[in-house]
Amino acid sequence: MNYHSHNCLDEFWVVISGSGTTIVGGSKKEIMVGDVITMKAGMKHTVINKTELQIIEVQLGKEISVSDKNEYE
Repeated sequence: MNYHSHNCLDEFWVVISGSGTTIVGGSKKEIMVGDVITMKAGMKHTVINKTELQIIEVQLGKEISVSDKNEYE
């Protein structure tokens, strides 16, 4: 997944299998089953899998749209 942010929505990820690393707001964190990752609108984030990784993604906001995504290097 590319490093990105959203202008209008918050995101929550719940890890349901596997492991990996998140980068949220510039901070790296190892993740595994049961972890919940929270990203507020405007916060840059990505996830990198170490094993096969499955997450549930929840998006909250007034407007949920594919155009609400800013990509970064």
